[in-house]
Amino acid sequence: MPQERRVQAQAELGDRYQARSSPGTSPWLVLGIVTLALSLVAVGAMVVFRSLQSDGGGVARLPEATPTPARPTPGVFTVGKQGPGAEGATPATSGEAPPGPGLNPPPGAGSGPVFSPAAPVVQPSSSATATGQGPAPPASPAGTEPPPASGQATPGPAPAPAAGAGPSPSTAGSPVPPSSPLDQSVDAALSRLKTDEDRVGQLLLLAWIGNSAEAARPALKDLRAGGIVFVQNASTGAEARAINQQLKQIARDADLIEPLITIDHEGGNVQRIRDVRNEGSNWEFGQRNPTDAEACQRGLAHAQVLKSFEFSMNLAPVLDVNNNPANPVIGRRSYGDDPRLVARLGAAYIRGLQGGGVAAVGKHFPGHGNTSVDSHLGLPSLPQTIEDLDRVELVPFKAAIDVDVAGIMSAHIVFPSFDPSGDPATLSESVMTGLLRERLGFKGLAVSDDMGAMRAITDNYGPGEAAVKAVQAGVDLLILSSDLARQQQARDELVAAVRDGRIKPERLEQALRNVLTVKARFGLLGTPAPMSSGCP
Repeated sequence: MPQERRVQAQAELGDRYQARSSPGTSPWLVLGIVTLALSLVAVGAMVVFRSLQSDGGGVARLPEATPTPARPTPGVFTVGKQGPGAEGATPATSGEAPPGPGLNPPPGAGSGPVFSPAAPVVQPSSSATATGQGPAPPASPAGTEPPPASGQATPGPAPAPAAGAGPSPSTAGSPVPPSSPLDQSVDAALSRLKTDEDRVGQLLLLAWIGNSAEAARPALKDLRAGGIVFVQNASTGAEARAINQQLKQIARDADLIEPLITIDHEGGNVQRIRDVRNEGSNWEFGQRNPTDAEACQRGLAHAQVLKSFEFSMNLAPVLDVNNNPANPVIGRRSYGDDPRLVARLGAAYIRGLQGGGVAAVGKHFPGHGNTSVDSHLGLPSLPQTIEDLDRVELVPFKAAIDVDVAGIMSAHIVFPSFDPSGDPATLSESVMTGLLRERLGFKGLAVSDDMGAMRAITDNYGPGEAAVKAVQAGVDLLILSSDLARQQQARDELVAAVRDGRIKPERLEQALRNVLTVKARFGLLGTPAPMSSGCP
């Protein structure tokens, strides 16, 4: 081969070798990479398939990730005099609770506080109802953080307690359910009661003399009364409405929680507003053997009348079984002498009255029907055993509790076989707590019969002594129709008993909550009362 051709051939051979050895340009190399990738995919698919088979089908379970500890969420602390950051400050528990009449005229008669209120709570929106329909989301309880905004991380678990420490109050047991709008309204109202006088005042349902709201100003403004009761203050609906509007204005001017405004409106002889339809006595009604629907409509009709005159509570129905023909005070006010009839009609009436937005108070617990003495004039004493009461007198009260009656009124009657102390039921812890609360399970408002003018009380106890004994026994709201001086005496003794510990903080708080819960249920704390007929 000539020298020139040999040199040219060697050059062409070098060019081919260089092209073959250049990285990324060979199709064989690309084919190899693709083949390897497909093999890896096939192996992965086989692993997943076998995992599904081992789990019995369904979605494959992923291994649980070990949570990453988060920094503790800042809490709310309860501090002493040294202020925040003081040694010994402890986290507040989430959602922790704060420490804590018949009036029927006789025949012919026309230092530092002990109680610590709850911290202020945001009042629910005015559109929220006591039944919880349509409220704005409740405010976070003290000591808890609000839920995180969208996109924010949820706080991690709190640090473990130190060795030997007991369970944390905020984590031990079941979680505390969020408070309802009604509970929030009650807590907010409690936070407004700054003094012992304010707190004790909520336990008073006071009568007054006169036919104007101005005559009631001292009882309402000076004694800080939680409620006002009509006796002989108005006879027409127009008079009652005008007085009630002025009473509410006096309360607002005095920075008071709106008072319960109460009246006896039973029908028959006990109906103080005279220019409205009187549907007759309970006895006349019961003699017709009416249906539950008819009894409910009777309650609803009474609610519509009272609501239009701006009353919020009716001291009705009478739940006494009239099984003593010589009874001088109950008689035709009772539905009858059959406990089952009284229970059925009384429960239906309560559904109608409360469905119409007026609180009901069943009376006179544990039963005033089998007496021959009027407690307006003397102190009756009855021999019934608890078995007797269970069979007759308590039957209507059990039915009332079952339909969530707002209040139950006590009777000024001694039951020696149940409480040998000689105290009437109103002043008896055995009756008002042991029987009503513990045996029957009543959780509502316990109201006394009139303690200001009924001789069963006034002939045997001073105003202050009777008031303190009633609250100690378990009564939440005291009716006092006496003159202002005796009302003042009762209020002052109650304040003294709170301060010296005769009335325990927890007893006072429970009484306040029972009063304020009725106010919240029936629209007095800023949330409108639920309105429905309550009738079939």
